[in-house]
Amino acid sequence: VALNFDYESTVKLLSKCSLVSFSDIEDADESKVVGHIMVPKSCGQILTQTEILQMILLPHALSAINHGNLRNLRFISSLAIHYFVELERRRIAPSVALQCLVIALLRRTGENAELSSFLSARQSQWTVTRRRRLMSLPTATKMYFENPGAIPYAETLFLIATEEVDDKASVPSTPSTTRQLISYATTILLGCGATFLAVRCLLSAGLLNDAINVCTKKIKPNNKPDTEGTTFSEGTKAKDFFRAAVLNANNQSSVAERCKSFYHLHCFLKQWDPSTFTLESRKIKVSPRGGSTERIRKTSFRVAEDFDSVIVEQSAFAHECPRFPDELFGGKESICCKKLRAMFGYAQSISTAGNQLDKKLARAGKPRTGGGRGGASFAKSMPNINADPDSDDYMG
Repeated sequence: VALNFDYESTVKLLSKCSLVSFSDIEDADESKVVGHIMVPKSCGQILTQTEILQMILLPHALSAINHGNLRNLRFISSLAIHYFVELERRRIAPSVALQCLVIALLRRTGENAELSSFLSARQSQWTVTRRRRLMSLPTATKMYFENPGAIPYAETLFLIATEEVDDKASVPSTPSTTRQLISYATTILLGCGATFLAVRCLLSAGLLNDAINVCTKKIKPNNKPDTEGTTFSEGTKAKDFFRAAVLNANNQSSVAERCKSFYHLHCFLKQWDPSTFTLESRKIKVSPRGGSTERIRKTSFRVAEDFDSVIVEQSAFAHECPRFPDELFGGKESICCKKLRAMFGYAQSISTAGNQLDKKLARAGKPRTGGGRGGASFAKSMPNINADPDSDDYMG
């Protein structure tokens, strides 16, 4: 059966139904798993979807994965699909947790054609329901945004699509199926009005162009400084698009492809949020002229005397993301790298800026401030832009 409390109670099972969490798989309750499917004595004559999931489908599915038994996992997949179809035949809406489990099982067992058909059928059903409602015709089918837990359900689908599983009871899925699943989850989020969440999920999946398309169509650009612009939530700011572009560039084979991707990103950010490239002068922390950068990188404990402070003028974006991936474009001295650094508002050379400041102060007969004891309080609060990006001292 399906009651309102049943729909709501299944939402908390989404994590387990994703079949992604290793803790859920390893902690599977083997006491509920026997040689054949049976209804526990603790259940009544009528079973809710929560009971079916929690006491029958999930324990057997998790046990099959834990033991690397693909045959049993495919049997549970068939059983879950049969239960799903039977519910719809009786005009009972399947819960989001049951839908999530069906998708996770089809993906794990390598049933790519079946999963593609399942997703296409769901979307076709939504289209028919929408048209019937526009024509004021009766329909018992719910739209995806009317189901309790639709947003966490879509987030879980992103997790299923992007998480790579590697065990004996799983078969890799095809890239086309993964793309279709991500498109399906994005449709749900956009239909629920969770636009920023959709952008964040797309960026986390490395789908930069898709995230840009959603922003262009669904989010008002922040290009009017005299009015109150859009407030971008965490995970959807310029630096998040930049990090996604860097991750994609690492997987691209040619410098030309990387340049094209970064140029596209620059055009989008310039139109979507021009304030990103506003020049700002900020103090930043650099290695001393006489010190060894390699020595400072390897030192586990650093004091204020190890650094100097200089004022550098560059874009607000460059201050937020202090390290530009020069190595992806042939090094800092290459022409294309210099052009891209200039486009995003990066200073060409921090050390040059520091040396020029030294010369000006020397001509004026004034000592340089910011390094040594005098700059201790400031140095503690600033990131080390020369540190290794994989070290604990690298920020941004």
